[in-house]
Amino acid sequence: MSSLINIPDFLVNDLNLSKISKLKKLFLFIYGKSISILLKLPSQKVIIFVLNLIYRKSGKLLKEGSFYVKEYSQNRKIYYPNTRYLRVAKGVDYQFSKILSDYCVEELNLKSGNVVIDCGANVGELYLALEYKNINVKYYAFEPDIDSFECLKKNIKDNDNLKNIGLSDRDGNATLYLGTSTGDSSMEYFGSENENTIEIKRLDSFNFNKVHLLKIDAEGHELEVLKGASDILNNIDFISVDYGLEKGLDQISTIVEVTNYLYQNNFHLYKANLNRNVGLFKNKEIE
Repeated sequence: MSSLINIPDFLVNDLNLSKISKLKKLFLFIYGKSISILLKLPSQKVIIFVLNLIYRKSGKLLKEGSFYVKEYSQNRKIYYPNTRYLRVAKGVDYQFSKILSDYCVEELNLKSGNVVIDCGANVGELYLALEYKNINVKYYAFEPDIDSFECLKKNIKDNDNLKNIGLSDRDGNATLYLGTSTGDSSMEYFGSENENTIEIKRLDSFNFNKVHLLKIDAEGHELEVLKGASDILNNIDFISVDYGLEKGLDQISTIVEVTNYLYQNNFHLYKANLNRNVGLFKNKEIE
């Protein structure tokens, strides 16, 4: 519905629109148009002030230097580099649940102490969502976009396992095409006019012994990440891969190449999220 009437997604993402009355939908339309006008204002201070009046019960929105911040339970904060903070403007509950659902993590019964590797961690929402559920995993994160990485460091303090590098099938340097505002930065050229040179490494160069979950969201670079983990694939229990329509100028899916590679390396599809185009693959050696 939000796309049909062009109102901000965060207003309706947590609603079941099929169960809402026509009167409520009319209210949402008027309310949504009002919020759309608000979000077009040039002053983020004004936008944040108004959103805080509306959603004050869900935690305060703040601007700290160049960061946008949402406060939530037990004096926690989540930092964003840009207006992606709107995804938690109404609160973190929906976004954290969505992250776990999107990557099929709820299927895994993760426990505190499990090793989780997050490739394409962005600001660390996966870790924060697990922490929100009192699951304190041993978390390793790789995020090549420097603006997102700065937020990742603030969101997950006292963790030496956060790396501002890209994962690929070789060690060296590569071009990162930037899409920070939408979380779409990629080593696959997609038309961005902004780019950085980044360090890249193979995942298997880190010598992980036992990994419960490897999550990959590499904006079309998924196969290269997997090939760079070839020496440790047998040490990984589950791999969650976003193979959606994100690769290159044509925005193609990597589902075929990813699935074939994992099947050839003793993994099978355990669960699929058809809405997000994510596959959860299980090592066949696991009972």
